Amino acid sequence: MKTKNGVKVKTVYHNDGTSGTVTTWADVLSEVPGGVVRNSSKEVDKNGRLIRRSTLELIDYNNDPEKDRTGLFGRKRPRVITPNHPRATEP
Repeated sequence: MKTKNGVKVKTVYHNDGTSGTVTTWADVLSEVPGGVVRNSSKEVDKNGRLIRRSTLELIDYNNDPEKDRTGLFGRKRPRVITPNHPRATEP
């Protein structure tokens, strides 16, 4: 495992209404597709009681999409040429 330099971003949103505060932390790395490596969020009401929390963590990624594509969502689909396709008459 390699160590890379990234950015930690903290966002705090204070709602003047009844919602309270939402605090979000994100670890961002430009070398990862999509950039986000880890994201966590916490929402508390105006009394400081936890309402909601969520966590997202990237566990793996592949720089070569054509390599090691297996499973339900990573499957390769065969090329389908319909009769109306411009190359339908090519050998």
